[in-house]
Amino acid sequence: MARRRREPPPQPPYPVAVDPLPAAPRERAPEVPAAPPRARPSRGRTALLLVIMTVTGVALGFAVAFAVGPREASSPCDGVAFVSPTFGYCVELPTGWEASVAADEPGGVDALRSDADQVVVYVEGAALDAADLEAFTRQIRERDSLRGYAMTEPESGELGGAPTLEWYVMVSADGVEATVRAIAVVRGPNAWLLQVADRTGSGEADLDAARIVLDTWRFA
Repeated sequence: MARRRREPPPQPPYPVAVDPLPAAPRERAPEVPAAPPRARPSRGRTALLLVIMTVTGVALGFAVAFAVGPREASSPCDGVAFVSPTFGYCVELPTGWEASVAADEPGGVDALRSDADQVVVYVEGAALDAADLEAFTRQIRERDSLRGYAMTEPESGELGGAPTLEWYVMVSADGVEATVRAIAVVRGPNAWLLQVADRTGSGEADLDAARIVLDTWRFA
């Protein structure tokens, strides 16, 4: 009689990442208290932070490409702690601050965070056909107005030596309310939108805490 061939088990249609089971210990190891988790926003707050990132270049129909010229031998960002690979700027990162690039963030934006101060700054940029600060700001505010967000009037400011228009946006999601500081800046053919996200309950306190990083901003 012919011996039946044993078929291999079917493979899953996609890789399934699982942690291997640890080997059973020979002796019970003493329990060590786990380190406290790093402060992160709640689920409602996370949903809110994603909601405030509605004014992205893609959402507004801006060109996806960012106009960055060839890197010169000497750059203003040489030796700076964080240089954005996507949006053409750099900042120093004081103790307690960390940066993550757009490729690692759900909204496709850079994020500058301080867990100690509970502050996060989202940064995005786009190349415009006609970069004009007033027109760029007006387009952002018109979009937010259509979404039903309340806003303060724009105020003049400065970022990296370039003029800005800045205002507060009051947003809510999943029962969580927050005040976000929007900062619009234009330099050459490029425009940037920064959003200082509310994680403390006070937009002004968040902005003050973020200044330590924003004051080091340089255009690449």
